[in-house]
Amino acid sequence: IALSAEQVYQHPRLADLATASETESPSVGRSCAELESWATVLASPKAEGDRAAPPNQQLAETVLITGATGFLGAHLLCELLKRSSGDVVLLVRAECIADAWLRVDSHLLSLGLALNANDRSRCRLVLGDLHADRMGLSAAEWKVCSESVGRIYHCAAAVNLLKPLEMLAPTNILGCQRVVEFMRSGRGKELHYASTLSVFVGSDRNQGVMLEQDDISEVGRLHGGYAQSKWVAERLLRRYGSRA
Repeated sequence: IALSAEQVYQHPRLADLATASETESPSVGRSCAELESWATVLASPKAEGDRAAPPNQQLAETVLITGATGFLGAHLLCELLKRSSGDVVLLVRAECIADAWLRVDSHLLSLGLALNANDRSRCRLVLGDLHADRMGLSAAEWKVCSESVGRIYHCAAAVNLLKPLEMLAPTNILGCQRVVEFMRSGRGKELHYASTLSVFVGSDRNQGVMLEQDDISEVGRLHGGYAQSKWVAERLLRRYGSRA
């Protein structure tokens, strides 16, 4: 019996899984031509906005991090605080600022990390949600952040190797589109995006050495919703790379 990981996830009951094994074919992945259409549709006029001015390196001290309550984002936060002197804005999903700090602190503690008093004084937490318009920020907060932030580190992602593309798209693809909208609002900004080797490892090009500058459009098929969602997000960003 051949079953894909997605089939096992989608049919948690043994009886349903047995039925699926008889009526469904294991996933053969999605073609990148199909996935490219997602990026085309999402590269909408809304994300274009007014082209922001080029980043001013002298002002690019304030940075914004998404995903600071994740593994990569937490370590990045601590390293940025060590290696730079600017302020750090953290986009955190929470009911209030106190709850946001609790999420950040408890996660750092779980990783053996912590912020000292000086680190905390340089961090400004804003309540947001990548699933919502303006990343969940109020109009006033959006304006303040878009005019003050000079660099974005987009680490937030739904990392799940079992869920299908449709379940991961709201965070990994639409959330990336929200970040693009923010990047193109207010002052010019640099955007640093945390991609994944899954765009190659989960593909029909899973061999040899893979480099950061390799063209992911040369991939033919991708397996698994996570790899597919990150591939679409990266293609979306590359569409704006020369125009941001």
